[in-house]
Amino acid sequence: SGNAFRKGGRIPNDMDMKMEPVPIMAHEGEYVIRPEAVKHYGVGLLSAINKRKIDRKKARGLLSA
Repeated sequence: SGNAFRKGGRIPNDMDMKMEPVPIMAHEGEYVIRPEAVKHYGVGLLSAINKRKIDRKKARGLLSA
């Protein structure tokens, strides 16, 4: 369905790291993250960011450290 990723999330892959391109339509202001970064930081962190569960002030503090 075209609405499957309306709220964001990981694009499923039957074969890990197969790296077959998946065509997407993105809107201005959306952000795409490379698979290596997803693997490094984990889907849990990225899901928490997408759901706005991480305090903005604390996240900004990480960038200035």
